[in-house]
Amino acid sequence: MLKYSKHKYSERPFLSIITRVYKRPVGLSANKASIVSLTDKDVEQIFITDHVGVGLLEANRSFSHNEVKVLIEGEYVFLLDADDFIVNKNMVQELKQIHAERNPDVIFFRMIIKNNMNNNYYPTDKECWGLRPVIARIGGSCFVVKKDIYMKFIHHFALPRCGDFAYIDKVFNSGASCYWHNVLFAETGKVSRGKPE
Repeated sequence: MLKYSKHKYSERPFLSIITRVYKRPVGLSANKASIVSLTDKDVEQIFITDHVGVGLLEANRSFSHNEVKVLIEGEYVFLLDADDFIVNKNMVQELKQIHAERNPDVIFFRMIIKNNMNNNYYPTDKECWGLRPVIARIGGSCFVVKKDIYMKFIHHFALPRCGDFAYIDKVFNSGASCYWHNVLFAETGKVSRGKPE
């Protein structure tokens, strides 16, 4: 049902980008173009392709499949669905600098989620920024985590709703070291809620 593949832009990627793909060719094209435009391409992109429509629960479970885990080579892992894209070409450079200076387990940053709530800006300021994650106030593409953190906690994403919150909430509550980088890195082209284009 699901197909797993990878494209490496670097032999020794710093960042592993995991992208779920389901019948969104326009979104996927923008997603790939945003990665090509990065000034530092020490990345790899892992694709979880759904050709039949397995549903949101199975899609959320797919992040923790062994077929995905064995493909991850990066120092950090970033979840970026096919309808999301990177808007800051210097993202990898900035993440590398934070890693070199601070070496956090989690790096939080800003994302635009076009859902007509909270000014479309996440994580939200009053409830969440610099604090613990709050449900519906943070998205799955608002942070990167170290590879070992991903391996340990990604199974918490496997819920029919709000899997992104359940995952990052468990990571945060584990005592993982966090760095809050107040810079916009990503955007969602359209909130699809699992529907094709």
